[in-house]
Amino acid sequence: MKKDRLSELAVGLSGLSYSEWKQLKMIVDATFRKKKSEMEQKIQIASLDELQQVSQSLFG
Repeated sequence: MKKDRLSELAVGLSGLSYSEWKQLKMIVDATFRKKKSEMEQKIQIASLDELQQVSQSLFG
């Protein structure tokens, strides 16, 4: 993360209480978990060529 972006986010969090931070963190974590779950459902096994390339790189 770039320093400017980090500073921008920090300004937005200024004055936030610990209780508010915990609630915000729960919301952000739940949002990422939901998105991760959605993406995991779309993952498919690699093509035969990709499997062979990985096999070759791992086992020679």
